[in-house]
Amino acid sequence: MIAATASQAEVSFDLGRVRSIAVGNVTLPNAQVSIGDAVSVGLLGNDFLRDYDVIIRSGEGVVELVKAQYN
Repeated sequence: MIAATASQAEVSFDLGRVRSIAVGNVTLPNAQVSIGDAVSVGLLGNDFLRDYDVIIRSGEGVVELVKAQYN
């Protein structure tokens, strides 16, 4: 797969699937993941974060995921 990263650089990588990915109490089952070293850090994408508001409290070193309230 070829994708654009947050820095707008295009990278190429293989895809795989894992049973689940969890961050705190948020779990994404049967998750598709990228495999390779094209990006030096792990990234969580929209498929993981789409149902949450992401609150970053940098002074505390905290990233909080709050279930989004849709109308």
